[in-house]
Amino acid sequence: MFKLSTTAKEWISGIEKKLPFNVNLDLYYMFFLVGVLIGQRSSDNHFSDLIRDFPSSYNDHKKIIINFLLIAEQRKKAIPLDAKLRLREEILEKCVDPERNTFSDYGFNLANEYANAGFQYLSEKIVTPQNTSDFMTSYLEIIKELGSEIN
Repeated sequence: MFKLSTTAKEWISGIEKKLPFNVNLDLYYMFFLVGVLIGQRSSDNHFSDLIRDFPSSYNDHKKIIINFLLIAEQRKKAIPLDAKLRLREEILEKCVDPERNTFSDYGFNLANEYANAGFQYLSEKIVTPQNTSDFMTSYLEIIKELGSEIN
């Protein structure tokens, strides 16, 4: 299950469900991307349920999102890409539920921790958002900076 910290839910309350954020997972996904880019996870004692699984509007992107998590974990654990058995045993089999074609419970927990770290990072860089276009402008600048640090 996708979850957001109650602090994150409060922080986005001014823009939540306003265009272009019309799906419960949209802002979560933005937080998740930042968490993956910075390679950090953060848990929180006060998570609230967001959505049970990927909404249908995310079906075309679900595999990409799952792969982002797998890559982030591969980097965090410093497992070489050619260590296929180790990658499968330590990451893939733990993070993905192949029968449901989604995250396993463990994978959801990791994704939530990456999203929480992403939220924390953004909340330090951006004032509490009240306007979606201002938030998107600031968010894109941060993504550009983070992307240039990776290259």
